[in-house]
Amino acid sequence: MNTIVRCGTTSTVQTCNSVVIALHTALFRYLVVGGAWALFFTQTAFATPATSVAASDNATVQGGGPRGGANGKNFFNLEGSSNGTFASFGVADFDFSPIKNSFGGTVTGVSNAELLLTEANNSSSAAGPISVYYTDNTSVDIQPGTSPLVDQTGNDGLASIDPALTGLSLLGSGSFSDVGTVDTVSLTSLSGSALSAFVSALNGGSTLRFVVTADNASTFATFAGATNGTAAGPTLAFDVTVAPEPSAFILGAISFVGWLGAKRLRRD
Repeated sequence: MNTIVRCGTTSTVQTCNSVVIALHTALFRYLVVGGAWALFFTQTAFATPATSVAASDNATVQGGGPRGGANGKNFFNLEGSSNGTFASFGVADFDFSPIKNSFGGTVTGVSNAELLLTEANNSSSAAGPISVYYTDNTSVDIQPGTSPLVDQTGNDGLASIDPALTGLSLLGSGSFSDVGTVDTVSLTSLSGSALSAFVSALNGGSTLRFVVTADNASTFATFAGATNGTAAGPTLAFDVTVAPEPSAFILGAISFVGWLGAKRLRRD
């Protein structure tokens, strides 16, 4: 049977004060413990399932500037210096605005990043090594007819990239196999400023820009571009580590634990 203590009479003041103090102490203990557990869980970072983002734009940058016409966007070519006027490096933009705030918290890290390039071969295609770089310049125009970018004639690899694409950082190297498959370049060197920019772009919903090069004179790598209607264009796949947003979780957890404490006190 529950005992009801009525406060307000002289004979029960001491008992009432003891009960009130006990109630406050117990409830405070429940709230502190609950809040501590809630804070612990909400500050614990967690990994999300693999994410993939298709390039929002790309350019095949030749000696005369980005390749024009529909094929300039439908294809993404990297061609070595022995290919004459076709010699080129590629630029691929990845717009993260559609996935901003979709991770359940603040992105704190990126791992297992890969660039997937779907081959779109023709009779001129020729296997060879390729490399992927990060550039901090996302403002320079990459559109045909208006872009200032040009392939650095007679050069391959890093030396073929226009100097306007600043802050270059090698992310990984691979090869164009010329067998009609998807070529995957693991971005094993993603670190430092490039990694920080990646994380910042994810959290801010901004654009990350990569530059891809043919690393020897004879490479004639032909890939599907962002607007190719048959095959996937350049695609970035990666895992992220997320620190969950604490406020809502903490408030909810404290309220729940407080309710449990009050329920127990009523029972006692």
